[in-house]
Amino acid sequence: MKKIRLTPWIDQLGDALWWGLRAKMAPDSALAERVAGKTILITGASTGIGAALARALANTSAQLLLVARNTERLQQLVNELTAQGANVKFFSADLSQADDCNRLCQQILATEDGVDILINNAGRSIRRSIKHSLLRFHDFERTMQLNYFAPVRLSLKLLPAMRKRGQGHIINVSTLGIQTTPPRFAAYLASKSALEWWTKVASSEVLHEGIFFSLVNFPLVRTPMIAPTRAYRKLPVMSPETAASWICELIITRQ
Repeated sequence: MKKIRLTPWIDQLGDALWWGLRAKMAPDSALAERVAGKTILITGASTGIGAALARALANTSAQLLLVARNTERLQQLVNELTAQGANVKFFSADLSQADDCNRLCQQILATEDGVDILINNAGRSIRRSIKHSLLRFHDFERTMQLNYFAPVRLSLKLLPAMRKRGQGHIINVSTLGIQTTPPRFAAYLASKSALEWWTKVASSEVLHEGIFFSLVNFPLVRTPMIAPTRAYRKLPVMSPETAASWICELIITRQ
């Protein structure tokens, strides 16, 4: 009978305890050490959580690769971060389009040795009841394209280089809504549920190769994505900066 190797999981537990302590006691120095010399790819980087995360990482020695559709906003953010001394590049891409997603990966792998930390932050939310979606199947298709297929596609394209180096970290952004199941968000929550289960299975398959997966389940965050819903405008929701700090903690702990 083949023995099950528990070493990777034991090592991960010890690593998580050590870095978890450092994340609480000295988060800035722990983050700087974790990302030193690393290449970090952030999707959905032009606004909201992605932009806040880029700013949070700007004072480290990491190379930042920022991806979004809005070239003008990306350029403005890059100019801002470059003025602070950050090592940053931007790539314009519509990740909901498979061809554009593939082109982005080819472009990055042609100019970089690979990506050490991939943060799949780009997403789309649709708030619409089932009864109003009967003739709108495309709502479900387009949320799956960006929220599920795009991060999976990016991960699969970038994993070979991570495996070759024997290290890597992929962080997938999800939602607390999966636990609360609010009405009218069937398309959005289905796409995020698919991403969560893919992440959990993938994590168990590659942990022994030094590659970590993390999930972050955000509550409502004050980003352009929730702006169309009037009911959220006066609610006390999380700031993009706080959300970015959660991701920074995950980069440190790799939990």
